[in-house]
Amino acid sequence: MTKVLLGLAILFTGIILGGLRLFRESTQPIYQARSETTAYVQEHTDLEEVNDFYWFNGPEETYFSVSGTNGDQTLQLAIVRISDGAMQVFDYQDIASEYDVYQQVQADLNPSEIFAIRAGFVDETTPVWEVSFLDQAGQLGYYYADLETGQWLRTISNL
Repeated sequence: MTKVLLGLAILFTGIILGGLRLFRESTQPIYQARSETTAYVQEHTDLEEVNDFYWFNGPEETYFSVSGTNGDQTLQLAIVRISDGAMQVFDYQDIASEYDVYQQVQADLNPSEIFAIRAGFVDETTPVWEVSFLDQAGQLGYYYADLETGQWLRTISNL
């Protein structure tokens, strides 16, 4: 009986340790991307403190973004194109807020759940807020709003 209990304890310990390792390795890329993007943005701008990180997979490019404050305590958003490091920085006072876009999605679509709001570009000249959501029918969807104006651009639904 003692051998069986010892065997089960070893088995469960192995399963728990394996699960923890799997979790750590699966989340490592996002932590590395955040760290590298933060360092890159801080090296090339006057952004001092980073609050948020966004990973946006656009139709043509992948963008990493960070938001935070500069030395003047101005809240800014920096969007970096991964393929070449091209970056555009926006002052939050000059763009639509995430909260406004969130409210707009709630009013327009009444989704059952909003998963995430990310910043990126849908093409080389159009910065957007992308909102991923679950509609009332349980279908995944994406809502795109112009980053600067908050104006609706398109909705992709029934995914």
